[in-house]
Amino acid sequence: MDGKRLDGRDQLLVRKALDRVDGFVHALVTTQKDDELFPDDPHAQRPCTRTISSTVMSSSVAALIAHASFWALLLCGWWLGELRVRASVTFVALWLAAGLCRPYVPHGADLFAPFVAILDIALVFAVFKGDVPLR
Repeated sequence: MDGKRLDGRDQLLVRKALDRVDGFVHALVTTQKDDELFPDDPHAQRPCTRTISSTVMSSSVAALIAHASFWALLLCGWWLGELRVRASVTFVALWLAAGLCRPYVPHGADLFAPFVAILDIALVFAVFKGDVPLR
């Protein structure tokens, strides 16, 4: 920071920003427990404590990439004129339906990111009229 010391206000802002990042990462790697989703169900699984492993973090990063790619491809398709309004609405409706159905599908929270990745593949074919070569 140009060799300057941070004053109390700047330190508070930095601390708040770090707390927000920590909260965002925590939200990415934790899932809602069944008893939070279905409080009246006596057969709901009770919350268990777990440590955050590198596998959980890597799958969270992959889910974040899939979601960012979905919205970027949707915007790119609209901007390039390759996706009509009907196709865009269809992709958003599929994404929304999958997101809303997560609590009602076994392991739905774990299957949402791969579903978005499949939508990404379909969007790549729709927008770029084929696979994108990696050279």
